[in-house]
Amino acid sequence: MKNLIISILLLSATSLGAQITIQENDIFISGTSSEYNYQENPTISINNTGANVLYDFSQLVSEISYQYEIVLPTTSPFGPILPGNRVFVFNGGDNGATYYTKFDGMLLSNGNVMPDESNPENIFIEKHEPAERVASFPLQYGQQYSGTTANENTFYAGFDFGDGMIVDSIRIRRVREYDYHFDGWGTLKTPVNEYDVLRQKSHSKVNDAVDLFLRDTQEWIVDENGTENEFIEYTFWATGQSFPVVKIFDDFADGVLEEVTWISELPNSSNNLASNDFEIDVFPNPSKGIITISSKSNLINNWILFDLNGKLIKKGSLNSNQETINLSELPKGIYNLKLVSNRNVLNKKIVITQ
Repeated sequence: MKNLIISILLLSATSLGAQITIQENDIFISGTSSEYNYQENPTISINNTGANVLYDFSQLVSEISYQYEIVLPTTSPFGPILPGNRVFVFNGGDNGATYYTKFDGMLLSNGNVMPDESNPENIFIEKHEPAERVASFPLQYGQQYSGTTANENTFYAGFDFGDGMIVDSIRIRRVREYDYHFDGWGTLKTPVNEYDVLRQKSHSKVNDAVDLFLRDTQEWIVDENGTENEFIEYTFWATGQSFPVVKIFDDFADGVLEEVTWISELPNSSNNLASNDFEIDVFPNPSKGIITISSKSNLINNWILFDLNGKLIKKGSLNSNQETINLSELPKGIYNLKLVSNRNVLNKKIVITQ
């Protein structure tokens, strides 16, 4: 009888640990978009791990909102330089966009794409070699894996340090060791919703080396040692949400939380709004900042403009089925225009050329 009771308890514990499972079709769904809130230096606890944990982040206060969108590369501004239709672009964040591949039961981070602020037609690509393994499906409590990835970027500098020393180019080499651990599951509360979540802790150690190419000697000064740094990210996944519902950043792996982002609205499809009986046109595109929004019927209530980092730039309301808005004060570049109706949203990329 004693052995039977122990077996039942062990079986119950095993079942308990598998309560939250995230499938491949639960996350990074192409065509979805969502808005995130952001707060610096949050005073929240992230120390609890294990099964059936309560993560109470309901006291967070939004300081700014960001827009995130997941699209196929062929429908993104970066389409010409990204490989294949299996790659998804996660717009937003500090680097313009991150592109992922779902391949062989894994979610891989292939690198970053960044528009040139001085010339938005130029796109820089930062490729991870090898691709970073973000997750293996299905995501489950207790999973753990690690790896190493690297990337290298070279760009023109033209810095004159005097005494004939002119740095023509700079090369940045980064090597990153990462360890992922799905170390907790339970209930998560935010100011807008409550979720059943699986927590992923990501611990990274990074070495950044900066090499200088001298114009007069035509030689590289190589940074042999580089600079060491490490950081921790906490990502909370929920079924059917497409996006992480919360991300928390410990930028120096010292237990001090620098940033937190959380979903402020349920993910929606950026394609559902456009149909045969609902046509939207935004013209001219590209423009010098004066654009017209025209719809077949008066269904659009509001418009919101984000830059490619997902930062909210400007917003307004629409009172008719054709209106002109003035964005001429904005710098030239590529922007994401979000058109909001009572039912859904439509996202369009616009280009300002002035």
